[in-house]
Amino acid sequence: MSDTIRRFEKELERDGQDYRHVDRPGDGRAHIRFTGSFHGDEVIWDAVIVTLAHDYREHHPAGEKSAADFSLPQFIEVGAAANGMRKLKVGLNVPRIDEATLRKTIIMIRNYKRLHSGRHEYEPSWKPA
Repeated sequence: MSDTIRRFEKELERDGQDYRHVDRPGDGRAHIRFTGSFHGDEVIWDAVIVTLAHDYREHHPAGEKSAADFSLPQFIEVGAAANGMRKLKVGLNVPRIDEATLRKTIIMIRNYKRLHSGRHEYEPSWKPA
């Protein structure tokens, strides 16, 4: 385990937290860091957790092709690693990102046995209004 991960774990333990907010959370998005493993190596997940509605609005500005013709699956995107951290983006079919959703997402990522780099899509899906 790297010194960076060890220091981060000690900071979380000192603060009595399981994760740390990187920036101020909103209803549709949270940017957090937490520890876990990836292919047997300890990592700090640098995670952005979004609602599917937030992700849609972020990538499809008003006036683009109508969204009514398709639905969006939930997803996990595992990105590159650098300095003991690995990028992660999770899109969930929930109305907002709250503390309970963050805790469940952390548990899901820590327990996901076949997680690998790239994008994973799964149901249920969300259909833009």
